Amino acid sequence: MHNGPVTPILETHSLTIGYRATKDAASTILADLELVLQPGEFACLLGPNGAGKSTLLRTLSRTQPALEGAVLLDGADLAGYSARDLARRLSVVLTEPIAPGLLTVAELVALGRHPHTDWSGRLTEADHAIVAWALEATGSSALAKRQVTALSDGERQRVLIARALAQQPRLMLLDEPTAFLDVQRRVEITGLLRRLARETGLAVLLSTHDLELALRTADTIWLVTDDRQLRAGAPEDLALAGAFDTVFRSPDVRFDPQLGAFRLRQPAGPSAFVQGVGPAALWAGRALERAGCSLVTRIEQAEIVIQASAEGGAIWQITRGERTRSVTSLRELVGAIANG
Repeated sequence: MHNGPVTPILETHSLTIGYRATKDAASTILADLELVLQPGEFACLLGPNGAGKSTLLRTLSRTQPALEGAVLLDGADLAGYSARDLARRLSVVLTEPIAPGLLTVAELVALGRHPHTDWSGRLTEADHAIVAWALEATGSSALAKRQVTALSDGERQRVLIARALAQQPRLMLLDEPTAFLDVQRRVEITGLLRRLARETGLAVLLSTHDLELALRTADTIWLVTDDRQLRAGAPEDLALAGAFDTVFRSPDVRFDPQLGAFRLRQPAGPSAFVQGVGPAALWAGRALERAGCSLVTRIEQAEIVIQASAEGGAIWQITRGERTRSVTSLRELVGAIANG
């Protein structure tokens, strides 16, 4: 059986965003954007501060008018939706704190159903079932009776995502929702959003500064460059093309496409080659770099050779010239390198 092409949830055509000072004068931030989000796609929006990420999200959510071009949601012009119909298809989660008053978690999440209720605003049994599903999907069911003011930052972000999910949108836009969370909570929230996209067919666009986490989780990266361009593609393609090193380059930091991570620029030290695979070798390489060594890819180029072994506990054998010694911690390894 032949299935026709899937209509993208979000499309932009010749979209130009920015601010209009007067009828005849405008300040352009990004121009001629041709962007697409498909059902079930998890995309991350990255770029330096002030590059226009929040402006783009506001334009895509219709809280700020476009300067030129069009935004299509489910194949229809965003400008043509009524506020009610738009709220049934699009939900937004912001970084700014909310003022929930004395609402419980369940009551706050239930607000997401109002675009679907009649004039009275009364929730039906089906509405309550969707609220319960949104709480369960975000791991927030146990919080339902608690007041929102009593939640931790991580719990509150889960609940705000649950409220957005209760709208049953086609597209969810999130503006740095993990900005003030610790590492564990950032990973949890990002993983949750990716899972929701997969399980529900929802398209998710997340603005974030966490490049390394985005590289590991996003299907697509929208990368805003410092020269006001936007590059979209798979994380791996952008990394191989040098896009991240170009955008986030600084005198002290560089992006390593082999590790998919940032590295500090170090003064040139002795060259080192690490033999072995797995965590013992990976972390030995990082420790050597921190000690000022330059990692090389061929053993004959190295002044120092490290043999990493994890059998019966991690052991690192250091060979420098005619001398060989073994250490059982990376602190000892760094100390041995520093002492020659």
